[in-house]
Amino acid sequence: MIPTNADCLVYNDYGTGTGRRFIKHAIKDVYWDEIKGQNIISMGVVTADSLKMFSDLKDNYISPEKWQLLAPEDVPNYFTLQEGDILVFGTPDSPSEFTSAVKATQFFRDSAHIAHIISSIDIKFMPWSRDIHHFEIIGG
Repeated sequence: MIPTNADCLVYNDYGTGTGRRFIKHAIKDVYWDEIKGQNIISMGVVTADSLKMFSDLKDNYISPEKWQLLAPEDVPNYFTLQEGDILVFGTPDSPSEFTSAVKATQFFRDSAHIAHIISSIDIKFMPWSRDIHHFEIIGG
């Protein structure tokens, strides 16, 4: 077991074209470690925010490759973490799905909740336990 400090939501990117949706899933008992940062480059300031999320292995987590192959009726039963998905701190009252990442992030920005679009993810097992995933996520 790991210490936990939060629950969170993930909005998984599913489908393509006009059928593309972001589907909400709650993830209980995670350790959320958010890091705010900026880099100054010749063109200006660039955000360098990142997030480390630790979680015990969840029975309903599947790989991004398996997620994209799910039949629509199976989507509510599983979640994944992949580039383009949206992570939200806590479990605020929110719609069960969005039709775009822009609409989702605007909703959470307007309601003053922390949300990250995953731009890079590294999923590792902790050396002391094959049951604990370490999701290192970069996004803004």
